[in-house]
Amino acid sequence: MKTVYLVIYVLFLCIMVSCRQQTNISPELLLADELMDIRPDSSLEILQSIHSPEKLASGEEAMYALLLTKAYYKNRIPVETDSLIRIAAAYFLPGNDFRNKAYTCYYLGRINQKNKNPEEAWKYYNQAAETAEKTDDYKLIKLIYNHWGILCFEQELYEESLEQQRELLKKYGQERKDLKEKLLKMEEIIQKIDQIRKMSIVQKIKTKEQIVLSFDELNNLVHSIDAYYEHFTKRLQDKYEKLTVGDIHICCLLKMEVSSGDIAILLNTSDSALIKRKYRIKKEKIGLKDDDMSLEEFLRRF
Repeated sequence: MKTVYLVIYVLFLCIMVSCRQQTNISPELLLADELMDIRPDSSLEILQSIHSPEKLASGEEAMYALLLTKAYYKNRIPVETDSLIRIAAAYFLPGNDFRNKAYTCYYLGRINQKNKNPEEAWKYYNQAAETAEKTDDYKLIKLIYNHWGILCFEQELYEESLEQQRELLKKYGQERKDLKEKLLKMEEIIQKIDQIRKMSIVQKIKTKEQIVLSFDELNNLVHSIDAYYEHFTKRLQDKYEKLTVGDIHICCLLKMEVSSGDIAILLNTSDSALIKRKYRIKKEKIGLKDDDMSLEEFLRRF
């Protein structure tokens, strides 16, 4: 096992050890998922190091099966049968975890396409596309339409293939449009924060009502942070399920390196109340120890 991988693995487990009680997914699976896009070889090593995966709880076993299937494809290892992904399908397909459900259908489509079962592949690509539309995971949506189009071409359904490629181009355009809108909203919030930073304490007190972020502004902040930092809030909530909407707003502002004093003003709370809230987020909900790192540092790295 490579030295870099070992260092990442040990550091991650140190951070995650106390969150085992707060999530149904083990630290090893969370790390494998986190590394999948940037280090798929390391993800595969982690998954293959898990002994007796059949003894995992049903949700963990399903996640293991989905991640291992994904790791095989990422590392260009042939997947001949659907026996592994069927474990994920039994758990995710009846549920409302749309992202994992869509990925499961996508890989069922890929496997059936490879095994010359075009009707089954079509059915699963269609289900994957319908489910993925309920998420904002454009990367997944583009994968689905790309391979669905290839399937149509292989079956000499050229008009249908063109239609899927048109959908793919449409998704690229929609992704750019959504990203632009979110970044413009982020710019508005940044301008407001910069304005506050330049104010004196007296000015902040006098204009407090105009400074406080509205509910819509806080929602825009979350969407913008997710667009800029690769689904930051979703990843945070998936790993630390006890975090509330209010906690997420604080984490977003800390991610932007806004000072605690300014956060208190923006959220219309007192300094002492914010200190207590940050302490609970760090200790009780994320599970960091005092000597691990500060909440601000943790969120910057996350």
